[in-house]
Amino acid sequence: MSKTGDIVIGRLDAYKGTLKKIRIERPYPGATYINGFVHDVSDTLVLIQQFHDFYCEGYTIIRIPDIVNIRSDEYERFFEVIMKGEGLLDLVAYTINVPLFNITSSLSYFSKTKEHIIIECESVTNDNQDRFYLGKVSEIEGTTVWFVEINPLGTFEHEEIGISLEEISRIQFDTPYINIFSKYIGRA
Repeated sequence: MSKTGDIVIGRLDAYKGTLKKIRIERPYPGATYINGFVHDVSDTLVLIQQFHDFYCEGYTIIRIPDIVNIRSDEYERFFEVIMKGEGLLDLVAYTINVPLFNITSSLSYFSKTKEHIIIECESVTNDNQDRFYLGKVSEIEGTTVWFVEINPLGTFEHEEIGISLEEISRIQFDTPYINIFSKYIGRA
């Protein structure tokens, strides 16, 4: 681990399990900022409960090396005041136990739970090149995760797709998008 990586992990670790909101900056033009609360952190990944415009956006797992900056200052403290006043801090619950040893360990967990997730392969140069997959993990084989994708009409694709583990920049789960979309699978 580099000195910069150690500093990032140390900062994230200081917020782990607290009600202190952070803002993470990443180099991806399609999703530069992630706001929320640190649930867990490892040498390679961090699990964040995301909030946007005072709404819980579920959970995201991102890579430590992708973090450009972490902010937690007066802006975040004011956000916390509003969340407390609105009773929203009660939504921050530290009950998620996804392994964060590496991307493979996290995806193996979702393979066992059969939970619908979003896998993102984001581009640092052009958000039009971002790839977004909604579905469930079938298996992990070597450096590839095999994924059963749900198409935009709410049906499962017949053929699994292979996604290179090294291209995965973000895993999301238990988001409003996933949860609502999943209720309507097969209804088109």
